[in-house]
Amino acid sequence: MSSRSPTAALRHISSRTYRSHLERTAESLRSKDIYKAKLIAVSSATPDLRIFTLTLLDQFSRWTKFRAGQWVDVWVPSPSATMPGGFTVLSPPALLPRLQLAIQAAPQNPPAAWLFQDKSLIVGKELMVRFGGSFTFPPSDREVELEELEHIVFIAAGVGINPLLSMLQHFKQHPPNEKAKVSFLFSIRPPVPKPYMDVLSALPAGILRLFITASGEVAQPHHRRRMTVADISAVLQGFPKDKTLVYICGPPRFTDEFVDTIGIPSSRVLTERWW
Repeated sequence: MSSRSPTAALRHISSRTYRSHLERTAESLRSKDIYKAKLIAVSSATPDLRIFTLTLLDQFSRWTKFRAGQWVDVWVPSPSATMPGGFTVLSPPALLPRLQLAIQAAPQNPPAAWLFQDKSLIVGKELMVRFGGSFTFPPSDREVELEELEHIVFIAAGVGINPLLSMLQHFKQHPPNEKAKVSFLFSIRPPVPKPYMDVLSALPAGILRLFITASGEVAQPHHRRRMTVADISAVLQGFPKDKTLVYICGPPRFTDEFVDTIGIPSSRVLTERWW
């Protein structure tokens, strides 16, 4: 691990064209607490997607602040990884002190490259993690009357589903009120990772709308096309706009296409862009 402190690394913003996680999130909310964590399990969901299970060590307590939807800064014990990587948390807060991260292969990203070594070389190693981000459920950056909420709509593309699955699981464990409904729209190229479908397939019929954007076998009911504004408008119908909350997460082109065109006030739409 680099000798540079996490705080110093956050201030060290590169002038390269490639923008690192720290550069893209320099103004984002971050916890002051940094936790030791042990990597206890690694599984392959697809050839280029791994699921990592970490457990927070002696610094963990019930006061640990982690909100569903947040990401983590992750420092790995590699001299080539002088700054942390940023990875979204798949698991809900109720799973603490364990965390599950779904991480896509990215050889140009030193922390991700270290995590994609042979599993036998990394399981059991200690990492450092810090929670960050304001893309959360319940929202942490705006006023929302949870007791009046009637509809929550999750819209994801690719690995943008990660924070939304954390939110979805938290919603199921701690519904904001008795009447709130949920809709989930997901666009992805196959194969669909099993850890994603393990959560989504448990939803009652009619909640999930799955869009498959390339050829390949998919067992779940789906649309073989891209998601459109009309698809989102269809699930929004019948619910008052001021009692609806929409989360959109995915690549910038995906989020930007929908955020201004779905007819919901911007104060009721939360977005996060992942590269």
